[in-house]
Amino acid sequence: MDNVHISKILNLLSESRVSPFRLRHPEDKDTLKAYEWSLTLGQALLKPIGISEVAVRNALDRAICVWWDTQGYPGTWTDIRNIEPPITFLAPFVHATEWRNRAKSNKSCADIEITHDDIIAHTSLGTWRNMIGNPAAIPSTAPENSERALSWRAARQQDVLCAELWKRVTKDAFPLIPKTKRLRLGLSPRGYIGARLTRISALRNRVCHWDNLMAVDVNDRYDDMRRIVGAIDSDLQTWFDEQCREQVEKCLAEKPNASIN
Repeated sequence: MDNVHISKILNLLSESRVSPFRLRHPEDKDTLKAYEWSLTLGQALLKPIGISEVAVRNALDRAICVWWDTQGYPGTWTDIRNIEPPITFLAPFVHATEWRNRAKSNKSCADIEITHDDIIAHTSLGTWRNMIGNPAAIPSTAPENSERALSWRAARQQDVLCAELWKRVTKDAFPLIPKTKRLRLGLSPRGYIGARLTRISALRNRVCHWDNLMAVDVNDRYDDMRRIVGAIDSDLQTWFDEQCREQVEKCLAEKPNASIN
């Protein structure tokens, strides 16, 4: 492709979109090549993101379902609004009407009955990330700024619910979390999962919006996904690597070299 056509394509993509690539690859042909590589990397990352998202969703759902049944509650846990007295540490995380409507809108026939599995399959990664929380990201003391202090208090209150839900229920979704704090890099078991889920969610948003991935530490993000899957099941982790590692490593090996520092 000649330079005129390359320049036209870059213009259609918009300068704001390609400028991060141009900073390190100033020639038009190199800018486009770097942008193409970022697209390929995004495609390669969609598979491990997808596997880890589904694995986390199903592991947490199974754990909650087991707990729900042991309590002798009727129906499934997405029916929580019908339970009295309210289950205060779980109810704030359940948005069954919204989830049901989303599942229904994705069904090919509006008259098909929506099952519990349909509802769970249409939840977002953010649903499960919010259930776990990320205690390591919340400062131990309130910020001096009043508006930030309000946000901090809200985050602390939410994290209290996450901690209680973890203690009673969601910890059982991750039976293979490393036992020692050293292997968890100083984090609590919930922090070990929560920090990784937060980073995976951020990566998922970048990939799904086709943002610049040049500065992403892909090896670390792949490790986040691999370790979360491994905390659920070792065979699942092996299969995860079989499905994903080679493609991601191949893409990283083809990363364009920067023309300038």
